[in-house]
Amino acid sequence: MDEAVIYTSEGDSSDKHYTTSLSYVSSIHSSQVYGQYRQCYSNKNAVAVTGIGSGHKIITACKGNALLHLYLWGKESPEQKIPVPEEITALEIIENPVKLGFNEEEVGNNFLLIGGGKSGRIYVWNLNSGLLLNVQEAHYQSVSCIKYSDNFLISSGFDSRIVVWKILDLINLQSFRDNDSNGGGINNVKPYTIFSDHKLPVTDLFVSKGLVTDIKLYSTSQDSTVRCYNLYSKQLLTTFVCPYPVSSITCDPAYRSLYVGFNNGKIRQIPLFAPVSKLSNVFEAVGGCGKIITIDTDPELKYTFTHFNDGDANDY
Repeated sequence: MDEAVIYTSEGDSSDKHYTTSLSYVSSIHSSQVYGQYRQCYSNKNAVAVTGIGSGHKIITACKGNALLHLYLWGKESPEQKIPVPEEITALEIIENPVKLGFNEEEVGNNFLLIGGGKSGRIYVWNLNSGLLLNVQEAHYQSVSCIKYSDNFLISSGFDSRIVVWKILDLINLQSFRDNDSNGGGINNVKPYTIFSDHKLPVTDLFVSKGLVTDIKLYSTSQDSTVRCYNLYSKQLLTTFVCPYPVSSITCDPAYRSLYVGFNNGKIRQIPLFAPVSKLSNVFEAVGGCGKIITIDTDPELKYTFTHFNDGDANDY
């Protein structure tokens, strides 16, 4: 079994047809390249993948254009170029429609495509038919990231806010089943909750998996903080104060450590558990109850394991 990564570029604006903009699917264990895609350029967090292998799709939101490129797995050129109402700055695919009350015969798999626009609106499409189901006013500025987990849709924006929605509030089930083409109007759905603790644009999100009562949301911002929220209780659990603005975040599968990318090109590990004492093998969770934790600069590079040139670690 191999592991693969897909990566794209923002494209060269001087190349009007973006002929030099390529995307690759490559193995992380060897030099093997599984796929190459032409005219594939996008904003950060604006690439969505339905899966790996024959029959799956790669969707990119073109930077600077109100356009989506859809690629079939293994084919270099775009299969479809889809005009959209505005430039899309973030994408997410929602799977498993049966869990949301649909019959599998009605929608199949990978049935919702969520896009965040430059205006701050959120668009909901049926990925199988292309029908626009809803347009939702969400942010005052561009949407920077969209994540989905356990019926929650989380969007962040350059307005420094994080808005959490219940996905069923964003779609009209009867309009979907009736294939109603008028279902794509602008609605005013009340969010599940809004987090406004960040002082500068929110750059990335990470959502843990598990019991609904224990889902944690991690957010990063240009204000040099990483914040951890409990979605069920709607509470801010921990604030990590970093030495540099933070542009991206991920976590290991066991949720033992966070890995954040700084604007200066450094990637930093933040342990989520620490030993009770130097002589103990007992570990306890770091943070909680609104605690503020300051992350040092790490001059000995004990927790800084990779270094790029300035600005290169903006996405991973």
